[in-house]
Amino acid sequence: LEMLVSDAVQTGFPDPPQALAVVRDSSGVHFNFPNNPTLFMPGPKSVQMRVLASPGHPLVSNALIVKLLPGINSLSTNTGPFNGTVTLTINGNLLGQQPPTNVPSNPLVPTVLFGTYAIPAADVTYTGLPNSLAVKLSAPDPNDPNAPKSGQVVPVRVRANGVESRSWRVNPVTQALEMDPNVLFTVT
Repeated sequence: LEMLVSDAVQTGFPDPPQALAVVRDSSGVHFNFPNNPTLFMPGPKSVQMRVLASPGHPLVSNALIVKLLPGINSLSTNTGPFNGTVTLTINGNLLGQQPPTNVPSNPLVPTVLFGTYAIPAADVTYTGLPNSLAVKLSAPDPNDPNAPKSGQVVPVRVRANGVESRSWRVNPVTQALEMDPNVLFTVT
């Protein structure tokens, strides 16, 4: 029993399709995407279960689409002003790819969001990808209604290939969904 994973939107991750091991236990059937940026990047993936019923005769399920999300583990600071004096580092996994010089609109190049405000690409340093991004918090256009304002607490997210990192978590005590304090930023 294994899961066959292929790219659902032709970005090449994974290419060719990959077989992932399946674990069966008392709570069900599970599989994990490895943190391997040479094979996997964020975005929609097609998954199918394959069972070898007899040698050379596999049975394959219908394909389902799952979304592999970029993951933020920590921010180098959780507070600061948007005035050009703070550079924030986002640490995580599968955050995307550096912008290639010959492909201006690669969907795997990440966008950094503070609430609903997208940080301009000129203020993002991509050299630490796929595990980190550096973001200069420059003064936004004062006429932009999405611009972060002093006193706001906003979630920081990374969007790549049509999917965004999570800004919520499951509370370890209550099991309720809540905002993840590791990705909240207070604008001063």
